[in-house]
Amino acid sequence: MPAIKVSQKKIEALLRQEHHTQTDYRDILTQGLVFRIGPRGAVWNYLRRIDGKLCRLKLGDWPSVGIADARQEVGRIEETIATGKHPKAEQARQRAEQRTSRDRDQKRLFEKLAEEWQRHHFDGLAESTRVNYAYLLARIVEAFRGHDAADITRGDLIRFLDAQRQISASGANQAASIIRQLFQYALDRYDLPANPAVGLKNPTKPLKRSRTLDRAEIRILWRACELAGYPYGHALRLALCTGQRIGEIGMIRWADIEGDYWRNTENKSKQRIDIYLATHATAIVKDCPRINAYVFTSGRTAPDKESSGIRSDTWGGGTSGATLCVNIQSNSS
Repeated sequence: MPAIKVSQKKIEALLRQEHHTQTDYRDILTQGLVFRIGPRGAVWNYLRRIDGKLCRLKLGDWPSVGIADARQEVGRIEETIATGKHPKAEQARQRAEQRTSRDRDQKRLFEKLAEEWQRHHFDGLAESTRVNYAYLLARIVEAFRGHDAADITRGDLIRFLDAQRQISASGANQAASIIRQLFQYALDRYDLPANPAVGLKNPTKPLKRSRTLDRAEIRILWRACELAGYPYGHALRLALCTGQRIGEIGMIRWADIEGDYWRNTENKSKQRIDIYLATHATAIVKDCPRINAYVFTSGRTAPDKESSGIRSDTWGGGTSGATLCVNIQSNSS
């Protein structure tokens, strides 16, 4: 094995020569440091007998690893040997740690973290809540896609919620709840240095209902819903008849209707509730077209996605016509 004094000029001179086979050049200044040149490039190796066996470790490719870095790495390996550790075992341990670190970093990407949290958390939710959470989670992921969860700051989250509040106050509050749960999940599993969502407040205070509709207003609303038609007009009239949450009304399936009863299994109690459908309620259900598995559907489902009912956060736009009719009739009366 040729011995050389490794330097920048010497390496450049060697690289200008043709090398049809791999050739090792031993550095006379650093024991164990070998510069190997072959047809496809050059690499640094550490070469030494340990326990009677010749041990070769790759230190890195030239020129990614320079002369000083290669000599420093040899010094680190020599220190490892002095403590009684085998350098190949130590190198294997380091590579395993790097793989683990890369895997952890990959899982801490916000979109990966959100996907895992969704699989872990959504099974126990009612369908209407699950649909609403999925919609809001998609908006959150879109805002933080490609970010390491550890790099997201509290300010980033507050600015996102402020923007969501301009779209929907209740939606922003629900998004804040999702964010708190998601970051607590990440903190427990992926060693985040801190939880930026701890104590994160809802961006708006829920409005307390100060009044209810009187009988005259209910008649006006009923007529407005008739004018609005299917699906939102029908759904809102059924909500008036049954007194159930609009999120649950929007997710009724045809399979849930048994004669004069609605078998409500998608509710906050997570228990079956049989709701009697009186004459008006039954007539509303019978007047709904059978488009898919849901009694109420907007019909805007993409061809590659499963059909769904109508989410509670879409009712505002869907009932805008009914609201206009209510205002007109209220002002004229």
